[in-house]
Amino acid sequence: MKILFVDASRNGWGTEQHLVSLARALAATGHSVSAVVKRGSPVAELLAAAGIRSYATAFRGGADLRGILTVVRTIRTEQPAWIVTNRGKLYWTLWIIARLMGVRVALFKHLPDVKLWATRCVLPRLVDRFFVVSQFAHARLVARGAPAERLTVLYNPIDTDDLPPASAHRAKIRRQLGIPANDFVIGFVGRVELEKGVRVLWEALVPLMLRAPHFRLLCVGDGAELIQLQRDAAASNVASRCHFVGWTASVGDFYSAMDVLVAPSIAPETFCRVLAEAQAREVAVIGARMGGISEAFIPDCSGLLVPPDDRRALRRAISRLHDDRDLRLRFARAGRNHARSHFAAHKIAAEFVAALERPSGTRSAAARPIPGGTLISDAPR
Repeated sequence: MKILFVDASRNGWGTEQHLVSLARALAATGHSVSAVVKRGSPVAELLAAAGIRSYATAFRGGADLRGILTVVRTIRTEQPAWIVTNRGKLYWTLWIIARLMGVRVALFKHLPDVKLWATRCVLPRLVDRFFVVSQFAHARLVARGAPAERLTVLYNPIDTDDLPPASAHRAKIRRQLGIPANDFVIGFVGRVELEKGVRVLWEALVPLMLRAPHFRLLCVGDGAELIQLQRDAAASNVASRCHFVGWTASVGDFYSAMDVLVAPSIAPETFCRVLAEAQAREVAVIGARMGGISEAFIPDCSGLLVPPDDRRALRRAISRLHDDRDLRLRFARAGRNHARSHFAAHKIAAEFVAALERPSGTRSAAARPIPGGTLISDAPR
């Protein structure tokens, strides 16, 4: 199958990593994959490194004439059967181009909300496939009028084959970061913003770090709150045990240094790719009960689920995994198996192709259920 991905993003976060992982997996399984991307973007670099044939252009939104012309020329050159995009600003533009040029179009929606009624309720009926990345997103859109039968749930693809267990790189990465082998490292990966819960994590973690000199924070990412977080660390007595790493396309290396990965979001998350990636690295996880986060791991089996915006509950969850090494290791092993079983890129790619090949008008398949778990509440243990 010939598939053309189109992306106008200048970033390299979860949505963009999704595109790259899916494109790589499709190419690895024999499909002809190409892409139109924003020139100089992380996506362009990642696809080039993966050997995916790409056409760079100066995208500035869905109505950018240069981007449109590049897409049209690429369709004529590549003759794809499908055009695929994750980028909401390109939805209507690509649908029009696809219809005019006789190509089918598939859209991915990664955010939990679609503000425009026409995009939410009409576009899924017009395009050939409309994917969402969690059951939470499916239910949320349907509740706001989107046609349930036109939405297909497809979880994030994770390059599990490229993410060996944490033990394989742990010592090397810790030496590079200056982290002693036996220190306990709590990790955060993603946009360093308030809605991601970085303030909640910081305020939960500082008391633990003050009491225990072997506790450390490893923060991978950048964002609006990074400078303030660094200032808070500098003003504290734990600054030497806070490691801030900016955005990197090689996030996988840093999971290896962590004992626990925390996703403390206080705003709805459609999924939570970093939880799936951490599990693939055999790292235990803690996630807030927010949006689709609980679909990314198995609460009480590969990690702990805590109430959102609850510093005391998060502190207790971190302490529990620190104090109970056997539980932490059991979670880590279960998480790796879960990630490989549910989110491995080659499996998600196969499900994606099957969805594309499904006859038009056929009701989308039901999403696979993910086991639930028990919240860690404020009640004393």
